[in-house]
Amino acid sequence: MIPTDAVPERAIGVYTRRSATGTLIETYHDGYEVNESGAFIWSLVGGGSSVAQITERLAERYALTGEHSAEVVQGFLAELAGRGFVGFQQSMVTEDPGT
Repeated sequence: MIPTDAVPERAIGVYTRRSATGTLIETYHDGYEVNESGAFIWSLVGGGSSVAQITERLAERYALTGEHSAEVVQGFLAELAGRGFVGFQQSMVTEDPGT
């Protein structure tokens, strides 16, 4: 499971092409066509949003439960990571230890 505070980033050399049938995420060696929700998640990757924030945005946009949205985001990001399309950094947001 990807930590919810991890921040996904696009790997160097990954490109996006849009067509009439969907969005293609690709490198010189691999391509992955994604549906509308996948394209939405992909649009948030690299913008500084954490996995938790992406999960929340997906739930809001598609009226999903938090649990279902988390499953979709986790599965999609795991697939992208497995293909080498994304990497992860830990969130720079820290909680105040006094709260």
